[in-house]
Amino acid sequence: MRRCIFSSFFILLCFCSNTLIGETQKSPISHIRFHYLNNNNGLAQNTVDCILQDSRGFMWFGTWNGLCRYDGYTFTTYNKTKDLSGIPDNFIQSMSEDSKGNIWIGTKNGLTRFLFNENRFSLPENIKSNLNGHSIPHISIDKQNKIWVATEDDGVWLIEEDKTDSYSAKKITEIVLPNQHISHILIHEENILIGTENGLVIVNKINFQNDTTLNKLIKSVANLVVNCIFVDTKENVWIGTSNGLYQYEPDNKQIYFYTHQPQNSSGLNHIAITEIVEDNSGTIIVGTLAGLNFFDPSSHSFYHLGDDFKEDQKLNNPFINSLLADKQGNVWIGTDKGGVNFYNIYQKPFYSITHTPLNPKSISHNTINSILSEKNILWIGTAGGGLNRIVNNGENVDHFNLSNSPQEQIGANFITSIYRNSSKQLWLGTWGDGLKRLKSVITKNIDTYRNNFEVSNSLCSNFVSSITELDKDQLLIGTLKGLDLFNIKLNTFTHIDKKMKLLNPLEVGCVLSDQQNKVWIGTRNGLFRIPKDELNQLDQKTSIKYDAFFNQQDNSFSLPGNYIISLFESKDGTVWIGTYGSGICKYTIDNSGKFQFITYNDQNGLCNNVAYAIEEDKQGNLWISTDNGLSKFNPKTESFQNYFVKDGLLSNQFYWSASDVDENGKLYFGGIAGLNYFMPENVESYQEASKPVFTEFSVFNRPVEIGQEYHSNVILNKSISETNSIELSYKDAVFSIEFSALDYFLPEKIKYSYQMEGVDKDWVNVPSSRRFANYTNLSGGEYKFMVKASNSDGMWSDKIAELKIKVHPPFWQTMWFKFILLIAIVLIIISYIQYRTRFLKEQKKKLENQVLERTEKIEEQKDKLRHQAEYLQQTNQELADRQLLIGGQKLELEIQNKKIAQQRDKMIELNKEVKQVNQLRLRFFTNISHEFRTPLTLIIDPLEQLMKKLSDDQSTISTLKIIDRNAKRLLHLINRLIYFRQIENEKMDLLVSKGNLNEFLHDIFESFENLAQHMQMKYHFEAQQTNSETWFDAEKLENIFYNLLSNAFKYTPENGEITMKVKFVEKDADNIFPAPYAYIEVTDNGKGIAKEHLPYIFERFYHVESERELDKNNSGIGLALTSEIIKILHGKIQVQSEIKKGSCFQVYLPYTTDRYNEKDLDRNNTQAEVKLKARVDTLVHNMVNPESNLGFENTGKQDKSKPLVLIVEDNFDLRTFLMQTLKEDYRILGAENGNIGFAMAKKHSPDLVISDVMMPVLSGIELCKCMKKEIQTSHIPIILLTAKNMVENWVEGLETGADDYISKPFNLQLLQIRMKNLIESRMKLKRMFNSSQNISAENITSNPVDEEFINKVYRILEKNYTNPDFTINQFAGEMFVSSSLLYKKLKAITDLNITNFINAFKLKKAMELIQENKLPISDIAFAVGFNDPKYFSRVFRKHYGMSPSDFTHN
Repeated sequence: MRRCIFSSFFILLCFCSNTLIGETQKSPISHIRFHYLNNNNGLAQNTVDCILQDSRGFMWFGTWNGLCRYDGYTFTTYNKTKDLSGIPDNFIQSMSEDSKGNIWIGTKNGLTRFLFNENRFSLPENIKSNLNGHSIPHISIDKQNKIWVATEDDGVWLIEEDKTDSYSAKKITEIVLPNQHISHILIHEENILIGTENGLVIVNKINFQNDTTLNKLIKSVANLVVNCIFVDTKENVWIGTSNGLYQYEPDNKQIYFYTHQPQNSSGLNHIAITEIVEDNSGTIIVGTLAGLNFFDPSSHSFYHLGDDFKEDQKLNNPFINSLLADKQGNVWIGTDKGGVNFYNIYQKPFYSITHTPLNPKSISHNTINSILSEKNILWIGTAGGGLNRIVNNGENVDHFNLSNSPQEQIGANFITSIYRNSSKQLWLGTWGDGLKRLKSVITKNIDTYRNNFEVSNSLCSNFVSSITELDKDQLLIGTLKGLDLFNIKLNTFTHIDKKMKLLNPLEVGCVLSDQQNKVWIGTRNGLFRIPKDELNQLDQKTSIKYDAFFNQQDNSFSLPGNYIISLFESKDGTVWIGTYGSGICKYTIDNSGKFQFITYNDQNGLCNNVAYAIEEDKQGNLWISTDNGLSKFNPKTESFQNYFVKDGLLSNQFYWSASDVDENGKLYFGGIAGLNYFMPENVESYQEASKPVFTEFSVFNRPVEIGQEYHSNVILNKSISETNSIELSYKDAVFSIEFSALDYFLPEKIKYSYQMEGVDKDWVNVPSSRRFANYTNLSGGEYKFMVKASNSDGMWSDKIAELKIKVHPPFWQTMWFKFILLIAIVLIIISYIQYRTRFLKEQKKKLENQVLERTEKIEEQKDKLRHQAEYLQQTNQELADRQLLIGGQKLELEIQNKKIAQQRDKMIELNKEVKQVNQLRLRFFTNISHEFRTPLTLIIDPLEQLMKKLSDDQSTISTLKIIDRNAKRLLHLINRLIYFRQIENEKMDLLVSKGNLNEFLHDIFESFENLAQHMQMKYHFEAQQTNSETWFDAEKLENIFYNLLSNAFKYTPENGEITMKVKFVEKDADNIFPAPYAYIEVTDNGKGIAKEHLPYIFERFYHVESERELDKNNSGIGLALTSEIIKILHGKIQVQSEIKKGSCFQVYLPYTTDRYNEKDLDRNNTQAEVKLKARVDTLVHNMVNPESNLGFENTGKQDKSKPLVLIVEDNFDLRTFLMQTLKEDYRILGAENGNIGFAMAKKHSPDLVISDVMMPVLSGIELCKCMKKEIQTSHIPIILLTAKNMVENWVEGLETGADDYISKPFNLQLLQIRMKNLIESRMKLKRMFNSSQNISAENITSNPVDEEFINKVYRILEKNYTNPDFTINQFAGEMFVSSSLLYKKLKAITDLNITNFINAFKLKKAMELIQENKLPISDIAFAVGFNDPKYFSRVFRKHYGMSPSDFTHN
């Protein structure tokens, strides 16, 4: 079978070598890859004269420094020692194994024998004495176990063993030899072929008569030095001499002579023949002093290893000393100074194409990035060497340098993809130079398409990773920055990922168009799939549909990794995905219709998790190139076979997307060292794995010697490899077992699996580097150690090596010891029981006596206990009395604690109110509409009052003051708005005129002196004089410094300090501001501004909240306006501030005419005066006459028949105006904010509340919510006043429970009418309740809280109205409110006190009974809870104006 395999393999090699470029020599042996063993690996010496493989599989090497045994991993060396029974000499010349497995060794100084089972050398004395001192070049052992020994100076010796195992030796004198120097002996059938220094002798081995059959051959080699003799499987006789090689063919009785002829490359490479062997395939291999010669029987010629072969395809030393072809297909070569060289004929037929610097027909670069096979043409794209075109299997090689200039060279010659579309155009993707089309092979004309950021329909990136065809006119181009659809006719690119609406562009690594008309895109950030229909007419679509797949850590059936580098569709339509670092996976649909990814990685057998490329062979196997080898995957069995450099690959590291398969099924894979190609069906598995052997047994890490005693026990009586069972003492139960498969073809790839029955639950798999098993402290018992091995292809053998191990336990764990121990324990227990029985009887007697004595004592103790019990009862009674007293005291303490807690709660509440009252100040909200509407209201309504009254009373004067103040305030606000509008429209004109800037600024400063005096502030002005003319816009400066100074006064407490400094700078060394300029500084020691607010204080509507500013009106536009005006004046403003230390505003202003446009200068105008008095007076009124911090109450002396109205308004003028205007018709209460207003509403329970919406502390909306949720105030109607008149504001106010909503400015008469209507509607509801009709709670209440309250009242009265003893306190208790609150609430809703309300309820029940006309009046009175019918009649008459009898008649 092996011969057939190799023959096919040989033919394939011949074919491939003549059909593919890249082989340095076209020969059938170019696939050979040598392995080397020398003294670096453990070989005793590098000159090897003889080689032997014994019957067990061990390899033996005879060197010039001893004998070596090799198990595939380690060497065991035997050298000459002082022991005379050892090796007689270290020059080992020959070896042979007898039928008992012992090795006979010929040395330069005698013969010896190695007893394998005893691991020692021994030779009978009679033989030793006969052959001692002789050089023995060869030993041959026949089937009868006769040992034929060749000597260099004493002819041929025969050693035989008799029936008593005794050996005898005799020299064969019957054979006529031309010379006593015997070089070789061959036993062939019944003949002995003997090679000497003077020719060949052939005799019968029984009678030693000459055989004349080969006389012709004998004559041909007469007088020649015969070095070796060999008979092949075809019975050809080969004679190697020092003058050439002779072959005798028995079929035609022809003799062929082969010699070395320098001009004939197919002849022998040297005239001196040293060894001849035939390998398992039948190939004759001849060793000479110049190397190996492989015989070709068809042409009677030889192939040789070429000088240009790779390093691992050549011998490391050409001088051949010995050859051996073993049964596993290995050919072993012993060299003169190169140690042992060997190769295996079953090596994988991987072929390669590489770059050879001096060979113009080699490819241009070794790093392969893309491959395309087309009939007789192979295209190879490299990473840095451009494109290669190989024609007719290497007959012609074209190199394409794709760079047009040195600047393009780097990217242009990195060919990432090669694609031939259906229009027969060849497209090339480059990594850095875009997309290319090879227009002509002859002229090497190339079109290039690159990214142009100025052209939207150009290629999206010059880094192209993949190319595939959508249809005959369109290509899909994958790039580093996205996926493009290229229209070949229009030369335009459409960016697909933009149609996908992705946040980031796709980093495409591979593209696949499958059989289901779907396009798969592998990227660095996931896998995407687009139906092909979505890509039709793509320019007309704004978006497309697609599927995206990503790794999900909690889902094992998701994509194993998001970095996709290869895609492949197998013949059955399965899509396979290769990832970077996560293995491969396949896309499947489960039975429920859900997709899933089945993953295979290095844990399943894949050689590496980086899958660069995937291809399929004709048998359906997948081949995956990775970062560490090539994997073959069988999808049916889900099994992997891995191949590496030692299998014939150029490198274990392959390269991105470099693969292809040709029409014959040949696979191509590119890597960093070149291109590998092969026929997958010829990459057959190596022979069946061997049965392992045990190579060493160690106890406590020391190898066990044969026959050595360990704790009075001999562990090994023979070699461990021949041992089936071992017995150990428990003291030696720490041991290790080493093993080897004795398979020499890539032994490092062999895997082992072992198990110790009774110890290991499962088989333990280990690599070849750990082919041993350690066990410690095994307990006594019998065990069986088993080991099996795989071959280099990973196929496991079913042959298991077994070793039985018996561990003798210590004596205390033996059965006899346990049995004796058990008997002893039983005897002890019986003795103890007998002793215990006697003891218990004695104790019983003692106990009976003690019982009598103790019974008497117990009687005495019972009397004492009786007296103690009586005493305890008395004591318990006293304690109970004390407990009652303590309980009473405890109740008193609890009552006191409750009172203290109530007082504490009241104090806490009062403290909160005091703190809130002290902190609350009126402020002006930032809503500019509110800024406008409130002053307008205060202008219109007071004027109407003036027109009605026109008297000189104090009220009129007060009203006039309000009008004056607010009109001026409104004018100031309007001016600000005009300024802002002019600034925004860039239409603010400057009016710069000449004047005295110092005096003008001083006038502005003096305008605030009255305010400074009222606030008792230190107010300073410091100015530096200048002789230069000063030009400035007076109006703008007036606004600037009014804002800065007013802010300083607002934010500086009383007794503070404000300073205004003026300085003129002619030259500025620090270049702070272009000189000359005026520097004006306004400094205060007020509260300061926090650092985080400083960058924003000049922004519009920005203001800093602070405790002191709770009552300040701040629109947040003053500083913003100031900053804008200063910029228009070509100036600059800065601020420095620190919390609690104050602020410093620094203004830089130009004052010369050259800094202004001519149109802004007014050369005829005189200096304007400062007009700030009115504005400062308003500021003085607001700051010096602050509004009251408490709510205004004025109800003591008013007519209590008038309705009580609470006005909640933060604007002092508006609140004062409303209170003065409404006091004639109503009792008035005033509050400045919602919090105070809510407290006053709970305290006074007004008939109506009028509230502003925008207020500090608690807004009107929040006040309305609080009142409508509070049982004490939920019934009070509320009117909201606000400047917010949008519909949504109205809806918000009414939804919170407000009864009316009036926008500012409002008409006072309209307000009074709505107030009157609300109060009258509440009175109508009260009168309605007092009628004889049954009124539901919904009809007499206006909110859910009151409705729930009345319903609860009805439910309680419904349950208790028949009870004449039902009291007001019971009523309040069941309502869970106080009597006073119940009174106020019922009075407010129904205008009845509690008693009248209860009677009214009873009377309505009585009316229902009267109308039924079933009971007399007296019974009805009792039925509704009246004790006295007369009292019932009196109450009925009072309530309804008629008696019950009259009501009955009517």
